[in-house]
Amino acid sequence: MHTGNRGFEWTAHSVSCALCSCLFVFTSQVVNNLKRVLAPGGLVLFRDYGLFDHAMIRFKPGHKLAENFYVRQDGTRAYFFTKDELQALFEHDEPDDSGGKGLQTVACHYVQKETSNRKMGICVPRIFVQGKFRMPLSTTESSLPTNQ
Repeated sequence: MHTGNRGFEWTAHSVSCALCSCLFVFTSQVVNNLKRVLAPGGLVLFRDYGLFDHAMIRFKPGHKLAENFYVRQDGTRAYFFTKDELQALFEHDEPDDSGGKGLQTVACHYVQKETSNRKMGICVPRIFVQGKFRMPLSTTESSLPTNQ
């Protein structure tokens, strides 16, 4: 999608997505944009760092910006999510008139893996949080209970 010098705006009138994948690129602004453009019944597939992932534990003092939020040596930032935080971000309705409605949680869980470096002879635990969220088909459907 082009958002350059032609002044193109990303609005619900110009874009409607049926499926979106968010892999390690997440911010709260992304959620707000997705809620505005996701088609009724559309899905979001999500994976990002989970709380206490090895990458989080490796951060040295001075790299913590806020709770669960860190800055890497190259200046990029990383947030380490809990399952509850992630569900709350997606399920929350927008308080203004932007039209952003809460999504339904289809699935949300931790993925635990072990990454090994044979050359260095180390094995480290990795923790990710993975979710699948769905835009309700109607406003009445958004009040139905979600799967957890």
